[in-house]
Amino acid sequence: VNESPEFPVEATVFYDDKQLPFTLEQFGTKETRVIAPGSSIPLTVSCDKIESLVLDDADLLVLAISAAETHTAVLYQGFGYECGDRIDFIFTHTATVTDFNVLTVVTPGGA
Repeated sequence: VNESPEFPVEATVFYDDKQLPFTLEQFGTKETRVIAPGSSIPLTVSCDKIESLVLDDADLLVLAISAAETHTAVLYQGFGYECGDRIDFIFTHTATVTDFNVLTVVTPGGA
C-alpha cells in the first residue's frame, strides 16, 4: 500500500518454499512491482510456495530516481504469519522525502 499522494514506490519481494534466510534472495522467487501513488498492488501466493518472505528493497521514486529506500526483516510462516493471512506493506514518507518507512501489517486469514 503506497500512502504517498505524490510519488510511486518500486518494491522488490522475495519468497521461498523453505525457511532459509541466507538463501532467500539467491534462490527464492523475486517479484518487483511499481506501486502508483495512493494505490496498492496485490501479490497472491499459495501457502506451499511461501514459507519465508522479505521485502528486500523498496524505493521511493522522485523524478524517476530513488530518493530513499527501506526494507523489512524476513518473515516466516509459523513465526510472524500463518497460511491464509494477509500481509500488507504500508509505505509512508515525510514531507522532505528523506524519511521513507514501511510498516508490516499481518491480518489473520479469518479476518
